[in-house]
Amino acid sequence: MKFKTQQIESEFYTGGLHKVLIWEIHILDYALKIYRFFHSKTAKELMVTDLLRENPQSYHSKGQAADIRTFDWDLTQKRLVGGMLEYLKRLSHGQLQYEFEPNERFPDADPHVHVEFDDGSIKKESV
Repeated sequence: MKFKTQQIESEFYTGGLHKVLIWEIHILDYALKIYRFFHSKTAKELMVTDLLRENPQSYHSKGQAADIRTFDWDLTQKRLVGGMLEYLKRLSHGQLQYEFEPNERFPDADPHVHVEFDDGSIKKESV
């Protein structure tokens, strides 16, 4: 696993993040490592690009969300991670959520997957 900056790495390892989010990221990292080992030595590692952020309307501010870079992943990596995230979402009864961006809601976003532990404490605006 890699981190975009030393600050993000420090945030990940020094606390302040929800334990379920930490485990989710580790599970995704291990899945990608297995994929790289058995199928594609050129596949890219998981890189966390954003964790804690000041925004009261985002789970980032509560340590319950992370952004993971996807722009350099091949289609198989994206499908693998999407499948793992869907499985984790079902295990958590929908509390673990994810969204690949850019998408219709965020068309100008850099390519990444946003993952969060949604405990219902932040009310989302209807789009």
